[in-house]
Amino acid sequence: EVDRPTGHGRAGRHPVLEALNRQQCEAHLAVGGVGRIVYSASRGPAALPVNFEFTEGEIVFSTNESKAAAIAEQAVVGFEVDRVDESLSEGWSVLVSGKGRRIEDPREIQRLSSLDLEAWAGGARHSLVAIRPDEITGRVIIHDSEPDQD
Repeated sequence: EVDRPTGHGRAGRHPVLEALNRQQCEAHLAVGGVGRIVYSASRGPAALPVNFEFTEGEIVFSTNESKAAAIAEQAVVGFEVDRVDESLSEGWSVLVSGKGRRIEDPREIQRLSSLDLEAWAGGARHSLVAIRPDEITGRVIIHDSEPDQD
């Protein structure tokens, strides 16, 4: 019942880590929200929080021109989204890898304009980027009410 600083959650009783299948991962992605794009920047690996939507099999987000160009140049980028409830010691995580591309077709930009793609950090971040997943993996922590008795 004592508040702990964020990130100091403890394992629940009898935690079980299970893999999510692709359909379950896509269901988590379909909710949208805030995730992290992971790519190689000039200083090394970078993880950038972004508002995203999952539409027509792609993760779409808005960023600034220089980051959009850097992401599109990569052979492969990563994208991660998770939800953690430290008080219940539960959570899930989805990791995507694939090729990022800049969205420049006016018809595609028009189609995406109805989505909630406002940049998480605000400001002039109007370059749209999409990632078509080559690989999607995920995990969930659940609680086994009765652990195996060996």
